[in-house]
Amino acid sequence: MWAEQFSRHRSFYETCRTVPIGGDSRDALRVLRAYVVADRRFGSIAINDDLIRAGKPPGVDARGEATLLFYPTSQDTADWCIVHFQGNRVARTSTHPD
Repeated sequence: MWAEQFSRHRSFYETCRTVPIGGDSRDALRVLRAYVVADRRFGSIAINDDLIRAGKPPGVDARGEATLLFYPTSQDTADWCIVHFQGNRVARTSTHPD
């Protein structure tokens, strides 16, 4: 089952790994624009040019780390791409398949 889930979203995970280390939130949004970004107030948000221009400040996760969380679609929120920040720069990415 896990392998089926992984292969179903293979391009999502591969794209997540291409977010440039040292980039900012706009770089992450630009790379992951085919997907949706999580938002605590509004659920998941489709990424568009206005959001990329404005940028989206990272939120703070339960461990106190600055992150942006992406999903493959607004209906499929069990698979995650997490972009981790140090200061305002991308430090690393991680994926969490369902």
